[in-house]
Amino acid sequence: MNSIEANKCVEKYELNINDEDLINVYVREWVLLWCEKYHPEAFEEAESFVRPVVEKDGKGAFFKHEA
Repeated sequence: MNSIEANKCVEKYELNINDEDLINVYVREWVLLWCEKYHPEAFEEAESFVRPVVEKDGKGAFFKHEA
């Protein structure tokens, strides 16, 4: 089996994303971190909602983006 040296890139990839999309990603990440710190119960409530749907309908279940 071949070993890969640390920090050596095997493949080169480039992601084309505009500034607005990148800002949107970082904003959503910040909100999730803030919510996790100050309102961890929201994650518990979300899990109690999502878990039964996934367990009943399978892993391919899709949700509307409404809370």
